[in-house]
Order: sequence, then structure tokens, then C-alpha cells
Amino acid sequence: MDAYVNLYGSISISPEIRDSLFTLAGKQAIEKAKHGNPKVYGLMVDYFYSGYESTNITMGLKMLEPYINVPNCLTLKKQVIEKRLK
Repeated sequence: MDAYVNLYGSISISPEIRDSLFTLAGKQAIEKAKHGNPKVYGLMVDYFYSGYESTNITMGLKMLEPYINVPNCLTLKKQVIEKRLK
């Protein structure tokens, strides 16, 4: 995944464009993953959430909101909560 994201980063010429490209990379990857295994979908959302949070990409975090709220998106945080409830 890092190599995929770095391809987008390598063509950026400013921090604003970089943030926009990283957000686009996340959206495209998550869109492809959401039709498959819910755990992979959740791991993809977790991966991009961590990256956007650590680099303070606000537009990326906002882009993730609809994915996080989908019931079949099994992010690690949701898995931990469900485990505790059981």
C-alpha cells in the first residue's frame, strides 16, 4: 500500500496537491475494497485513517466519514468494540 500511495505523492508539486492526491488515492483504493471482504475493507479504511491523521490531511479524514459509518466496514476499532461487547 505504501508504494501505491507514494506513486501519488511523487507527482505532487505542493502540500495542497499532495493532500488532494493522497485523498484521491484513498478513495479509489477503498472503493475497490468495499465490494470484497469486509475485513479487507476495514483494514483499508484503517490504513488511510492512520495516514491522514498522522499527516493532518483533513480532507482525507472527511472523505473517510461515509466509509467508517457503513455497517459492513469492519475497522479494527469496530472489531475491538464488538469483541468487548461479546
